[in-house]
Amino acid sequence: MELYNFSDDSNVSTVFEKLAQKAILVHLNNVYALVSLASDSGINSLDEVKLRKRGKCYGSMVSQISQFIRESTLDATTKHSLTLLGESGVLENSFLRLPWNETLQDGLIMNRTHQGLILSEPIRSFCSCLESILQEKSSDVLLPRLICSSANISGDENGSITSRNEAIEFGIFRKIELFVEFNFDQESTVKGSFPIFSFNDMTFKVERDGPNREIIEEKLIDAGLRKLG
Repeated sequence: MELYNFSDDSNVSTVFEKLAQKAILVHLNNVYALVSLASDSGINSLDEVKLRKRGKCYGSMVSQISQFIRESTLDATTKHSLTLLGESGVLENSFLRLPWNETLQDGLIMNRTHQGLILSEPIRSFCSCLESILQEKSSDVLLPRLICSSANISGDENGSITSRNEAIEFGIFRKIELFVEFNFDQESTVKGSFPIFSFNDMTFKVERDGPNREIIEEKLIDAGLRKLG
């Protein structure tokens, strides 16, 4: 498995070539993830690596939050509030689960929703570079973004991988060809999967706990959204 550090080398052309063939492994600071193209072949690659169980689906890697929110079928008021919060950086490192057009295929949509991971730097710049190549070279993508899932076997009772050594072992075991890392300004002290928030009509619900969940929840309430559940 080849190791690649985006912070040391921002030329992602080789990364895109690997992505076009199979899912890659990416360090997201808090946790490790499998990343692929949002295409039939990309979904199949994630299914193969993860041995995906029925009822599981994949989320987007969101570098442009306003565009992601605009693509959803949220009401205009909620779109506006979330866009303001997103552009301020409040929602970084969390998943937003939004109502979505049903035309997205199995693997990307569940119960009429699709979720996206709101990225922070330097991962946001990494994905933006790949999206630029994607627009030029791929015509069969279902979404203008990459898709991701936790780096583990689907339904693993041990949960997400947060150790670099375990991530490398997993990558070698599942025959992944590329492992992407970054020089983070500060290594995350709170490891684990990102929190998930679902939204509709100026309301939200915490679907999964995770690092900084309380802080994000407080900001959502301050912005006028009502918590359910």
